This record gives sequence, C-alpha cells and structure tokens, in this order.
Amino acid sequence: MGCWIFLIAGVPMAMGFAPRQRGLRAGLCKTVTFGKPFAKKKTEPGDGRKRPNKSGWSDYDGGRWSKADDWLTPASKAERLAMDTSRPVELECEHFGTCAGCSTDRALTETPIMSQARALLSLEVTRGPAAGWRTHAKLAASPVGPYGGVKLGLFERGSHTVLPIPQCAVHHPKINEAAQCIERAASKVGVTGYAERDGRGMLRYVQLSVERATGLVQCTLVWNSESFRDASPWAQRFVKALRAESQKSASKAAAAAAGRPEANAEANADAEASSGAGSKESEGKDLTRLNVAALKELLQAKGLPVSGKKAALVARLNDAAGSKAAAAGQGEGGQDPLWHSIWFHWRTGEGNAIFGRGDKRWHRAFGPEFLRERLFDGTSSASSSFAEESSAEGASPTFFFSPLVFRQANLAGFARIVQELLDPKVIPPGSTICELYGGIGLVGLSLLAPPPSAAVGSSASSESGLGGGLAGELRCSDENPANVRAFEMARKSLPLEAQGLASFLCASALDALDGGDAEGADVLVVDPPRKGLEREVLAILCDPMDPRAATVHTLCYISCGFAALQAELPVLVQQGGWRLESSQGFALFPGSDHVETLCVLRRDVSLTTEDLYDL
Repeated sequence: MGCWIFLIAGVPMAMGFAPRQRGLRAGLCKTVTFGKPFAKKKTEPGDGRKRPNKSGWSDYDGGRWSKADDWLTPASKAERLAMDTSRPVELECEHFGTCAGCSTDRALTETPIMSQARALLSLEVTRGPAAGWRTHAKLAASPVGPYGGVKLGLFERGSHTVLPIPQCAVHHPKINEAAQCIERAASKVGVTGYAERDGRGMLRYVQLSVERATGLVQCTLVWNSESFRDASPWAQRFVKALRAESQKSASKAAAAAAGRPEANAEANADAEASSGAGSKESEGKDLTRLNVAALKELLQAKGLPVSGKKAALVARLNDAAGSKAAAAGQGEGGQDPLWHSIWFHWRTGEGNAIFGRGDKRWHRAFGPEFLRERLFDGTSSASSSFAEESSAEGASPTFFFSPLVFRQANLAGFARIVQELLDPKVIPPGSTICELYGGIGLVGLSLLAPPPSAAVGSSASSESGLGGGLAGELRCSDENPANVRAFEMARKSLPLEAQGLASFLCASALDALDGGDAEGADVLVVDPPRKGLEREVLAILCDPMDPRAATVHTLCYISCGFAALQAELPVLVQQGGWRLESSQGFALFPGSDHVETLCVLRRDVSLTTEDLYDL
C-alpha cells in the first residue's frame, strides 16, 4: 500500500506539473537577471527533509520559528555527508549527526546558501563564537511514560519524534540547565508531555530566554489547556516544583564549592527548597480565590490602584510581589537562582503552531514581566533605574523582552549587524529614519544613541547633536501590539535629549507607509521576515514618484531570508533605480545553512519634502 501511495504522490512531477508561481516575484523577476540564479532543489517524498504542515508553521531550524512560506529547508543527510571531512571541526557537539538543529560542524561560513550569497553579492560572511551563542530557544516536549515525566528536545529530521539534546553546544549553558530542571520537576510532580497521537498530555513546548547579565532564564510553558483554571492544580504544582529544583541545584553547587559532603548538601538543598520555593505561587493561588472587594482592600493597603477587573487586580498584586522579590537580591528573599520568570501559554488543538493569538492565552505565574538587555555591552540593567540609564552620556538603550515579543536567538551576533549601520558613511548624521518591521526598536533606537565604542566619529556627534546618535528623527512601526510598551520603555532609557525624537506606530509595513511614516524620511530601514517585503511595499519602493517614499535616498535592507533577497534585489535595482552600494553577510546561527545579509542601497531623489504636497 505504501508503494502505491508513493507512486501516486509522484505522479504530478512525472507528468510535468509544477507549483504555480504567484505574486510579484513571478510577475516581475522572470525577465530580470541579477547574478547567477540558484535552482531550488526539488523535495521528493522520503528524502528526509522536514516540511511545513497544515497549520502553516514549520519545525525548529537554525533561525526564527516562522510560517511555512518563510521556511528554510535544512541540509539533508546526504548533503551533510558530502561536507569536506578534511576540514577542521569548528563546532564540537556530541549531538551532531543525529540532531536536526545543525547541518554542519565545519566550514561554518561556507555553507551552500552562503556560497550562493557570495556569488550574487560578492560579500564576505563573518561569524561570532560557534558555541554558546543561542540565548533564546524553543524546545518540543513529549511524554516519557503514562505516569508523568517529559522529554525536551528537537524533532528528529522528517518526523515528530523528540530527540533530547541535553548538552547542545550552541545553547547558552543556562538553557541546557533550565531544560534539565524542567524534566526533573515534571518527573517529580507527574506532569506529562503532549502526545500528538491522542492529543493528551500537559506540556507541549517550552521557550527559554536568557538574560545575559544575570544568567536568569525567562521560561514559557506552552500548556495543553484553555485557561489557568483548566490547568489547575497541575500548573501550580509544576511552578512550585520548578522553583524547588532550581533552589536544590543551587544549594548543591554551593555545597560542592564549599567542599561539604554530598549527603549534607542534599539535606541542605531539600530544606532550602521546601522553605524558600513556592511562596510566590502560594500567594498567586490564594489571590485567585479572593473576591474583588478583598483584592481591592489589599491593593489599597499597598498604595496601588484599585480599578479594573479581577484578573487585572490579581496581576497588579503579583507584579508588586515579583518586584519586591527581585529587589531583595538573587537567591535571597524569594528571588530564584535560575528562573527570571515563569509564564504559561494556553494552547490546545492540533498542529505545530507554538503560540496562539490573543492576550488571554498568556499567564505570568512568577517573576517580572520583562527581562532587560543592552545590545552592545552584553549586559542588562536589572539593577539600574530609568533615571540612571537616561543620565548616562552616550548610553545605549535598554531593551525589554517579554515572551509576547520577538527576540533574536543570537543577540550578540545581531549587534554586529547594527554596528555596521552606526557608521556615518552608511547613514548620514541627522537623518530622518523610518524603520519598518521594527519589532521593539532594536535597530532604530540604537541609531538614536549608539554606544561610545561605535564607529561614529566626532563630526557625526557634533552634527547630530545627540551625543553620537545618527538619527535626527526615528519613526518606527510594527504590527505586534505587544511591542508598543516594550518600545516605550526602551525609549525612556535613552538620553533625555533623544527621547523626544522617537515615535512608534502599531501597524503593518504597508499601513505605516500608507499612514505617511516615510514621507519626508531620508533613510528607510527594513528587517522583514524570511518571505521578504510585502508585494505592495516593494512596489512603493520601486516607484520614485510615489509620495509615500519619494524622499528616501538610502535603503538599509536587513535580510534573514536569502531566497527573498535574491528575488527582490533585481526588482529594486532594475525597476526601482536603486544602486547596491555595499553588502555584508553574517553567520548568525553557526552550524546551520543560513545567512543574514545587510544591503545598503542608494538612489537619486528628485523630489523634496515640499514637492510632496504638490503631488
């Protein structure tokens, strides 16, 4: 029977049918040549490659978790074996060869896609450290047995069988530690992993993000329930067990460092875990049982606002408790030695979509809402106030990440891309900058107040008047509503003279252009998803008379999808009048066949801001 299915599946290709090309790339690019195009490899049944499923989401790869049309096929087993084994190994990992996350362990800047990028753009590809770079990861969960326990890892190539990777070399060590802590806690309290065959089980996925300065982990548990009520009491028990396990591990480590016997270390760890862990969860559990009047009384006693529904009141009290614990110091007064915060995301139904839409799907069980990061110095500002951050001359902005916003997996690597833009030869000082697909403003806000070590000369500083910032004005936009608060908090961390120069519009790239965000702008920065620019956005950029972007003379294109860039560059150059001035490649995910590209394009602008009003 399987043979007949294979033959039927192969009929369309045998008869000469091919997928129909749609959209701008098929309509505009088929008559344009720009370098040597690369042929897309056909994916035949049984060749061991992962494929997008009906839900539209692909499995884990070397870059972002993305929609099926953004998907980048990793190298097949045959392509791995074809790698030149005479080259020295650059990535030492015991899971390589079985794990689907990495496609090569040597020649990390010479993968097939990187070679295609070199042939197209004559660029150089650079990379950072090969190990420990991933500070943001998603792992799938599967059941261990009928009585509890989970196994965390990545899907094996071509299947949904979870392969554990406890010693993953590209993970930050704290991610591996957190994953093992989750497995131990699940085994102790009987939390089960999700089984696709019958839709049963509790834990589906976990997302782990490391705050680089403190080493604390922001943990999101994707739970097979509709709400916190449905997940009770297992959710509360699991959070308590997670905190107990982290306290126990920290106590064992301290005992080992002090040279205490293992038996005493175990006893001390159990005592500290039972006394110190779970206080926040107990508080949260009691709060949910109180009525609105009692909650308002507690808020009034703490001097906090008493308006809002019950869920908002509980969250406000939990925030106050989390802030108090954080202020008490790491490992004391309720602050966990491993967990920055623990979140739940409610997700039921079939498919690989990790996160669903809607604010009601999120629940913060413990810890602060945001972890903090600075892009260039590799530290967060967990102990600094907004006033201290704002008063520091030339300080880079502090960025705020919750599980609801996009975070780059390799922040240190992405900082190198932003560093290239800080050169005043790329963006003239005092420019009005419009940023589309801006996220929380990671690129744009860095251009308002780059760090003192950036490649910004004294002439740039004096012309911009921002202590080194290149932007005279920043207009940032993104369609994720959760980015609004994160952007506003990061803006307030800028020097006072720069804070008033930045604005944020919650809109898609096309809606932002329709709303006039790029009118009168000098520079346009775009960082689209892997599928590239929206068709209408590309059309606007290719029309020099379109008033929505007619004054833009510099386009900074940060590409995370080489296939989209290869299709769009010919259109921009040959139909839009843009000139490719420079390009640079970055191996942001060493070990994977993926390249991030920064292209700087220029064009002559014949229209001024005054001319726009006459159009």
